[in-house]
Amino acid sequence: MTRFPTIGAALAMLVAMFAGCSEAVEREAVPAQEARLAEHTPLANGMVLPAGTTIYDAVTEDGSPTLRFKLPEGMLMLGRTEDGVLLREEEGGIRCTCTEGTGDCTPFKVTLPGGNTSVGCALQDNCTVCEARATAAIQQPDGALHIIPLEDADLVNPAQGINFVGSLDELDSVRCLRRVTAGDPAFQQAVQAFAKAEQSAPPEAFKPNAPLPPGHRRIAVNAWGKLLVMPVRSTRLSFLANEAFMPRVQTAIDEGNTRCRCISGSSGCTYQRAGGLGVGVEWCEADACQSCQMNF
Repeated sequence: MTRFPTIGAALAMLVAMFAGCSEAVEREAVPAQEARLAEHTPLANGMVLPAGTTIYDAVTEDGSPTLRFKLPEGMLMLGRTEDGVLLREEEGGIRCTCTEGTGDCTPFKVTLPGGNTSVGCALQDNCTVCEARATAAIQQPDGALHIIPLEDADLVNPAQGINFVGSLDELDSVRCLRRVTAGDPAFQQAVQAFAKAEQSAPPEAFKPNAPLPPGHRRIAVNAWGKLLVMPVRSTRLSFLANEAFMPRVQTAIDEGNTRCRCISGSSGCTYQRAGGLGVGVEWCEADACQSCQMNF
């Protein structure tokens, strides 16, 4: 759960920011004021807005102030609606929901000295805790946003493609999957095609809880910015000889000593295998876990 506590100085700033809400509705026909995030910003339903995301002031169809975001080029938000529809979007909205207390809360952005922009939820009435969640957002002809709530959301980078993880820095940068990504047909097809090209044994040779076919080892893979472990031909691990990757990490993978650990958030971050991603593919699925890690 993402918490945004009430701070006197922040409230004073927010009062000033929202004093002209009625004017914002009238001005929406012109380009909205925008800013860029300087740091990764996690939201409550799994989406992590990356640095470089553009944030715009906007209003909803009922005239309420809100925020719209546009991801950096090449990135996509995968989202599943409450009706189970899978969406793939380059833009979206931020919706704040009061989860403790009574009242409402409103999304805001603030640019701090030095130019760093942050987003959060402004508490109102007797609300004490808010969640900021990513939504799908369709801009209407009058500039207002039609908000579509998402049960689950995740960030992927299809333009990045799929490659073997080659350094500890890259290992630190990749993130665990969420269920919406593991179930995305385009992601599944990309992973399956990569695995097929890197394996010399037929799919039926890779059986759960059984030794790998001769000539294969498991290796960490970066798929669209997501961390997977999959079996490939042993000859593909030759780059390890130049210590591009720490030997202890590969040893943990070889011995099956990888673990899924939830660093922050509620239940989730569970070990998954195969499913729609292909034979022998393993990953940690975040679910309700805000920060999920695969440990070696």
